[in-house]
Amino acid sequence: MKNENLLHRIGFSDIDLDRKPLSFPRNEDLSSKLGTVFYYAKDKSEQVKTRFYWIKAANIPTDELKIIHERVWNENKADLLFLEKNDSIEIKYINTSPKEDLLHIDSIPTNVEDSVLLNKISKEHITTGAFWIEYSDALERVKQQRKTVDEALVDSLSSLRVKLDNIYKNLFPNKEERGNVVQALIDRTLFIKFLEDKKIINSNFYHKYFGSKDIYYKNLLERKAAKSINELFCQINEVFNNKLFETPAIKDTDLLDSALDAIAHTIKGTKDGQLCLFDFQFDIIPIEFISHIYQIFLDDQKAEKGIFYTPEGLVNLLINNVVRQEGKVLDPSCGSGIFLVLAFRKMYKSPADITGTYDKIQHRLDFIKRNIFGIEIENTAARLAVFSLYLEVLNNITAFELNKLVAEIIQAEDGKTLFSIDFSENIQVTNALIEGSEAPFINEKFNYIIGNPPWFVIGKNAKDENDAINYSYWNKNRKYFSRERQISQCFLHRIKYWSDKNTKFGFIVNSSNFINESDNFQRFIFSSYRLERIFELYHVKKILFDYAEEPACLLIFDNLNKQLNSIEYFLPKLNSFAETFKTILLNQSDVIVVKQQDLLEKKIKLRDYLIGNEQELALANKLEQECLSIVDIMLVDKKRYSSYRGFEDWGEDALKKEFGEDKTTLSEEEYELRKQALLDKYYSKNKDKEHTIPFVKSAQLDRFHVKDIDTYCQEDISNFHRPRNQIIYTGEKILCSRIGGEIRAVYSNEKIYFGTDIYVIKLQNPELYHAVVCCLNSELLNYFSQVKLRKRIDSALSRLDSSDLKKIPMPKRFDKIIVEQLDVLSKGILNGDYSFEDKKNEINELVFDLYDLDYIEKQRISDFFIPKNQQTTKKMLKDYCNVFFKTFRKRLKTGIVKMEYSYNPNLPLDISGIKITFGENNIQSPKIEEVQLSINYQLLKQVGSSVLVSLKERIYSEDGIFIIKDTNPKSWTKSAAYDDAKVEIKKLLRE
Repeated sequence: MKNENLLHRIGFSDIDLDRKPLSFPRNEDLSSKLGTVFYYAKDKSEQVKTRFYWIKAANIPTDELKIIHERVWNENKADLLFLEKNDSIEIKYINTSPKEDLLHIDSIPTNVEDSVLLNKISKEHITTGAFWIEYSDALERVKQQRKTVDEALVDSLSSLRVKLDNIYKNLFPNKEERGNVVQALIDRTLFIKFLEDKKIINSNFYHKYFGSKDIYYKNLLERKAAKSINELFCQINEVFNNKLFETPAIKDTDLLDSALDAIAHTIKGTKDGQLCLFDFQFDIIPIEFISHIYQIFLDDQKAEKGIFYTPEGLVNLLINNVVRQEGKVLDPSCGSGIFLVLAFRKMYKSPADITGTYDKIQHRLDFIKRNIFGIEIENTAARLAVFSLYLEVLNNITAFELNKLVAEIIQAEDGKTLFSIDFSENIQVTNALIEGSEAPFINEKFNYIIGNPPWFVIGKNAKDENDAINYSYWNKNRKYFSRERQISQCFLHRIKYWSDKNTKFGFIVNSSNFINESDNFQRFIFSSYRLERIFELYHVKKILFDYAEEPACLLIFDNLNKQLNSIEYFLPKLNSFAETFKTILLNQSDVIVVKQQDLLEKKIKLRDYLIGNEQELALANKLEQECLSIVDIMLVDKKRYSSYRGFEDWGEDALKKEFGEDKTTLSEEEYELRKQALLDKYYSKNKDKEHTIPFVKSAQLDRFHVKDIDTYCQEDISNFHRPRNQIIYTGEKILCSRIGGEIRAVYSNEKIYFGTDIYVIKLQNPELYHAVVCCLNSELLNYFSQVKLRKRIDSALSRLDSSDLKKIPMPKRFDKIIVEQLDVLSKGILNGDYSFEDKKNEINELVFDLYDLDYIEKQRISDFFIPKNQQTTKKMLKDYCNVFFKTFRKRLKTGIVKMEYSYNPNLPLDISGIKITFGENNIQSPKIEEVQLSINYQLLKQVGSSVLVSLKERIYSEDGIFIIKDTNPKSWTKSAAYDDAKVEIKKLLRE
């Protein structure tokens, strides 16, 4: 093989590849030595983390390789580095700290057959992500050593922030005031570092204003020259017209020696052995990463306020789905400006007739002035948004051009500034929910409105002016919102004000708006906007938001006609690859198309798609449609039995009845004291003459029995806030848990008290109590509950609402023999003859039969409860093969002659595969054997543009099918085999 044709031989054409210079301002010899190199970042290579540089490296020593590592790492536009040497290709992973060596992946000799090379690093390996399947043994090392430039920058600045915060505690006791000063010092330091790296302020600048060509910012810091540093801030503000250096005002006396020393050490890296700012090359580092600085100012208070830093990949996903061409952009909660920076970059096209550096800069400033707008309530974040946009204006302008321009401006002394157009007023520091004459951007309309608004719950009691504004807006428009007073809902309502019929929207909001009971808000959204796409990020929350406790979803929508609209619903999953690289894997084949009208009319809910797959949801829907609901067999007496839940002990009515007082006359402290007095009176840890009735909490309900009772209550509870009718506490009944991830039901025929966290069920036919308890505790109804009903899934506060309780399906016919068998089992567990675990399988089988389920339906429910942490086994894969074959054979005569399975639970990349080979043999059962997984070049050619590392793929060859999935045991169950076989049967019949 000829080395000069290596890239062509592995499938890349000249059109695929970019040729670009790698410049090294600190090492011009290396720049000349490398010349232009090959670069690839097309198709889905960014998503599957296979963007690469290809460098001829026959004469590159270790020290120069380290410089290349630093350069490419700072740029953050590649994942892999291919080093072509005389007789080999070395493959390195780039995104590791420059303090460490490049992570070595493989070395491939070049004197091999084409087929050997193609089976390791073909174009198809790169575009589909199969590269990481081939080299999955490297993934664990990648996971351990991976450190991207933005993560490292945040680490360095976090450390500096902590140091400065401690240094300034005495001088600025007020936390907010201290934070503003610390923030100002950090962002000014970064801006100066950027200007110096770009050679915008250089020896000429320092000579003119400070009398020496040998002075730089770090020298002033080392000399503790507070007055000169403040003078530097003033000169930069004058030359560049940059308000970052104007407010907040920092006096010379504020620049403490210890603070200047800490900043100097951060720049030079002389302490801690940590990456220093010298390691970050701000002339090439992506500008949007500057907004990552906001992350270090996300203290606990901001996290409580629902302010979350948005990952760059998620921002790009939003921008690419919303912004099409030049237009006015508004982010009403712009944070540190990452949405605005990337929107500008997507829209801006530099005119060919503007060639001068100064004119280029002014044209960009004018574009921002006309098109980029933001609202931000936090001053710190707003300052960073302006900072990021200023830096973006200078993006892709060479250091040489800027150096020359700044020298001309300094020498001219004619009042000319680098940034002659001030766009800082485009970022308004205010509350987006203010209305009236003080509202931001009054009567303005925008082409694109985008962002990630805060997610917190608006409090009733205002602590400051913004709290009052938020509550006022929610209260005024409450008919459109849920009772939880979620501020993100207010933002999605408020943006109507700035839109017209052609406005496109893209917003990241908390998923609870769509997966919990938010009927009013969902009605508003589905009736007011046309939704184009929904990316539900429930399963990938772990890799997106460090602080958020609940998942997010990305909405793409507009104001156009909503009738007959179909929405593309994406639900990306988290596998080991996505977790390692913190990337969202999207396949068009994964999209579910839902009708907006069906959502509006509540025929379907987005929550339905969250837990189960389509087949699991179909079974749950069948149960709902073909069975009775539990209310059909319940004893309902609206006069005496109006609630399904227990009492509420405390509230305003209890205050009036017990104490004869009104809440409006009491302070909060007095109100709490009355509450405690009532609780102390009516409850006791011990049973005595006054406290005779057992009181049970939801957490004490187990399946079929109540755990140890530790609280007793007075019998007369008529003074409680909502005591309910005594009928619900007496006689035969079923107690059912409202809170938690599973239904736990207990039969009781004794008087017992319980609160609102427990449902009570009384039946028309007393003979069915034990059978219904068995049904409620069975896998079948817990399956139905999890797939269709429960709110706040995977949360400690997961719950069943009363409306959900009414939907629980019951058999149309209670078979007498099965009922008798369940009756015996329930009583036996209740009496302690045996445990639920002893009889669980028997109960499940009887309940399956009571609901008349077939074999596959039973299997599907059993498979649903396989633990996530259970390993896929060889037996599971063999069972999968057998069920696939039997299902296939029932419908088609085409012979399956061989089935091969492959898995390795010890590999970092969780991948398993099945190969099904067709043939003419009419055999009763195929040969099933274990093989080593091999994704060879010929197979990859069949993949097309799919993302193979999503591990949810089918590949078709001339004589068979390859089914590749992750090793999640639910992917390889018997019901999964049945579903996969049905897909192939349908495909073959269609052909």
